[in-house]
Amino acid sequence: MGAPIALIVDGDWRMRKLIRTNLEAYSLHVVEAPDAREGLLALEGMTIDLLLLSAELPDANGWNVVCRLRRQIGDQVPIIVIVPEPANSRLLRRFRRVSQLLKPFSARTLLASVDQALGRKSIMHKMTENNLLAAFAGESQAHMRYLIFAERARKEGFANVARLFEAIAFAEKAHATNHLRELGQVKGSTDNLQTAIDGETFEVLEMYPVYHNAAVFQDESGAQRSTTYALEAEKIHAVLYGNAKKAVADGKDIEAGAINICEVCGHTVMGDAPDRCPVCGAPKARFRAF
Repeated sequence: MGAPIALIVDGDWRMRKLIRTNLEAYSLHVVEAPDAREGLLALEGMTIDLLLLSAELPDANGWNVVCRLRRQIGDQVPIIVIVPEPANSRLLRRFRRVSQLLKPFSARTLLASVDQALGRKSIMHKMTENNLLAAFAGESQAHMRYLIFAERARKEGFANVARLFEAIAFAEKAHATNHLRELGQVKGSTDNLQTAIDGETFEVLEMYPVYHNAAVFQDESGAQRSTTYALEAEKIHAVLYGNAKKAVADGKDIEAGAINICEVCGHTVMGDAPDRCPVCGAPKARFRAF
């Protein structure tokens, strides 16, 4: 059995070269076309195993091409649509075996998308995966730690020190983003919301109850207070993310005015802030609107 054949249809020769280089190194045979017309002509004379198609072609809308191909050849060929921004989930649900690849993407993300489309298992060495997860955790903690330090420096009158903390926090965020993207954990909003729901639910049902009980057992009053604040906020966050996922699944954004967060405990309110926080008792002035 020969190597899988992939057809790349993209008006940007640099993008075609980038994809071709990675796919050929991944043992795929690659054919290129610069526009929809040549791509469709190529499909008339050959059988392919995978189509990578830009959503923005010089002579056509990529999604219209997908629709035409599904009518002509059915869904036996998986299609990866290369998009500049996440596609509407309703659009994706119209077609079987069609996925999206968000630009810019790494080689790891490209190959993972190809493996998924071809029904192959994508494997990262476990040590590398664990190392990236640990690095992501470290960079994420540094990002938040420096932002907290920046607030303290600004309160103490050291505006430039605060800016330094904030600037380097931004760099740490870039590092964390790169690690998470290489792990294949940056997806479309529907998937991202489900990840958020799962995380918040875990914190509500398992993590914070255990942490709180340990703090009670060891008579750590400060830890009891902070875990209670977090637990109560995470309950609300899980519900809000669930509502957001339902809206996104229907191709809609959520309807939201101000989102108010208590600076003391993290209590979250959609709409006007209450006169007093129901969790920690902080006054309305301590709520920050987003």
